[in-house]
Amino acid sequence: MQLIAKTYGAAISALAAIAGVIVAAIFIVIVVDVLMRTAGLQPPSWTITYVEYGLLYFTMCSAPYLVRHKGHVVIESLVSVMPRGVQRFFEVVTYIACIGGTLIFTYQSILLLSETWISGRIDVRGVDIQMWILYFPMPLCFLIIAIEFARYLVGPDTIYSYDLTDAKDSI
Repeated sequence: MQLIAKTYGAAISALAAIAGVIVAAIFIVIVVDVLMRTAGLQPPSWTITYVEYGLLYFTMCSAPYLVRHKGHVVIESLVSVMPRGVQRFFEVVTYIACIGGTLIFTYQSILLLSETWISGRIDVRGVDIQMWILYFPMPLCFLIIAIEFARYLVGPDTIYSYDLTDAKDSI
């Protein structure tokens, strides 16, 4: 079980590293494109398409890491003044809603991925790209996000960045 947990954690970290490489590559491509335009040269026709795909891949690859390391947005001001039992109730409702939502997205993205794979549709813009490539990271990343919220639901950790009872006690 420990090996599975380590492998799973390494996969999340690898996705985050991939996201970092993607955002760096996007930066470089945009700078080169702008410099070429400024110099009066014709920039590559694929710049916009690849940047758009890169932003999607960056988002999908970084999301599991952000959920695991509490890098997502959580509004704690209201919850921090609630009694612990009410806090826990809202936590559970939030976890269940997040798990349900991400599982729906997982299912829908599997349908989109398989449909575009089977049909062989092509995304025709600056360059022609197989449409399934657009949906490729979604099923895996949404599933990992659902697993991360399930870990919060059944585990001892919480989505909040700190122990809310400490904040309430200091008010």
